[in-house]
Formats: sequence, structure tokens, C-alpha cells
Amino acid sequence: MDYRIWILPILLMLLVGGYYFGRKIMVLFPLNNKKQKIVYWGFLYLILTLILTRRSCFLIWIGYSIFFYVIFDGILFISKKFSKEKFFEKIYYKGIPILLVSFIILIYGVYNAGHPVLKKYVVRLPVSSDYKIAMISDLHLGTIHGEKILDEIVEKANNLDADLFIFAGDIFDEQTSLKLKEKAYQKFGEIKTKYGIYYVEGNHDLLTNEMEEGFFENGIQVLADEEVLINGEFYLVGRKDKRREMLGTPRIELKTLLKDLKSDYPIILVDHQPTDQELASSLNVNLHLSGHTHAGQIFPLNFAMQYGYHEEDDYHSIVSSGYGAWGFPFRTAGKSEMVLIQIKKEK
Repeated sequence: MDYRIWILPILLMLLVGGYYFGRKIMVLFPLNNKKQKIVYWGFLYLILTLILTRRSCFLIWIGYSIFFYVIFDGILFISKKFSKEKFFEKIYYKGIPILLVSFIILIYGVYNAGHPVLKKYVVRLPVSSDYKIAMISDLHLGTIHGEKILDEIVEKANNLDADLFIFAGDIFDEQTSLKLKEKAYQKFGEIKTKYGIYYVEGNHDLLTNEMEEGFFENGIQVLADEEVLINGEFYLVGRKDKRREMLGTPRIELKTLLKDLKSDYPIILVDHQPTDQELASSLNVNLHLSGHTHAGQIFPLNFAMQYGYHEEDDYHSIVSSGYGAWGFPFRTAGKSEMVLIQIKKEK
């Protein structure tokens, strides 16, 4: 991903948001002369820049503080129309309660991001046996989580005794080191399943020859616009990521990808980004697995992001919130999760 496109928006947010936040904090530290104000603003923007560049969670604390400041400014403005401003000003008390509440949210968000849960779904498909499919997505290894998380994932996966394990994209990030990737290939290869471990790329970990070789050497099968028939019962199809369309190396059209599959078998489609869902349904895909959205990760973004289970006739879709987080080790929307899908025979 070309992060340069974000430089100007981030700079504007830093300048405008920093000024607004600085004005609010200034109430707590009245400044008597111009020299003190220059030092104050210089120090404030230096701290904000360091927090941003180091991806510190304190940036989230500032963000939530600004969010609540704006809401309360609106409340104070409206309250003046009804001569109730003194009551709300007492509650506001120089903005200190807002800073405290935002700090409590920060603590919760860090804790929540670091404690993944097991999310279970039951899906009925036209199969003759029951299956257990485990899946994680959006680990972003090396940006939030390091090597220590690998043992945890393998242990949890093996405790599930799954028939298949799926890595549904963004397991790595653009900044993931080669050394950490090599460790991940080795550890992920220790996951025990009956019918294999499968990897599908995401928008942050587009498949390279080095990655494909690393997965292959450790018994992990890559599905890049490819399918495999599982136990003579159902197809598992993995798509290349939609981001490839912007890079000039488009993936195979879904209709083309599925056209030669035998109609007797159910189709489980893994596509990192939850796209082409209506098309997938029309092409008789039975189960559509995705990640990418992080369930919003930060409230209130969750209201704009797809997450969870959806069913319409014979079409089922599951969008995971992901095992990790992106940008910051912080989550106030949803929970980090490993997904367990129990495939049951239709009644």
C-alpha cells in the first residue's frame, strides 16, 4: 500500500485536531505571556508527532478526548438556549472528566485487543458428515503482535481439533520482517488438522514467491484463485485479493473461477475482503468467508463496517473481526477472535 497518499490528510488532522485539543488543555494550564504560549504549542506538536510516528495508543486517547470535547461543546451550546449552561459546565469542569473517561476507554481498548476470543458459528450445508473449520484473519504480524503470539495461535488451533485451518488474509503486513515471516511459516506448520492448512492472501500481504515457498515448505497450501476438493465433499476456493485490480494484476473473475466446479459439491469461498457477495450468492456459493473489516476496530467505525454472520436462502457469509488489530494495539469495536465454523449436515 502506498502510504504517501495519507500524508496530507494526516498532516491536516494533526494540525487541526492538535490545535483544538491544545486549546482545551490550555484551560488547565493558563499561560501568562507570548513566550510561554510559543513553548507550549511547540512542545504539544512535538509530542503529538512522536505519538503519531510511534503508533502510540495515546493518540487514541487524544482522539477520543477530541470526540467527547466536540460532543460536549455541542451540548454546552444548546444548553445556553435553555439557560442550563451552568449545570453542564459543572459536569464539564474544565474538561477533566472527558480526559479521565477517554483514559479509561484507552485501558479497555488495549486490554480488549490483546485478549482474543473464540467465535463459534454453526452452518448447515449439503454434506454427509460434520466438519470443523478454524480460521483467523488480520493478524498483521509484526505491527501489533510479535513472535510470542505464534505459540498462542498454534496452541489454540490445536485445541480445537479442526478438520481444516484457514488463514484468511493480512496475516502479515508490509512491515513484517523476513525473519518473523520465517518463524511464522514454521510455527503455523505445527497446526494439526485432518484435511490441511490453507492460506489466502489479503490486501496487506499480497502473495510473493518467497511467501509461497515458505508456506509450501511447512505444509501450508496457498489458494490463489484456486480450489481444492475436501474429502470428496465440498470445494474450498481461495481468491486473490481485490487490491490486485488497482495494481494492474487483476484476479480471475469469480464466474470464471467457479465455472468448471461440479455442481454436486457445496462451495466454500475464502475472499479476504467481503466483496462480490451478491455475485457469489447467484453463483451458488454456499459459504463465503472474509475478514478485512476488523469489525470497525474503533468505535463508532463499527457502524460502517460489515461483521458477523449473514444468511439468505442457501447462501451463508461470515466476516471475521480478525485476530489482531491494525495501526494500534487497541480495540473498542468488537473483539479480536479466532473463528470456529461447525459445518453440520442439513436436516
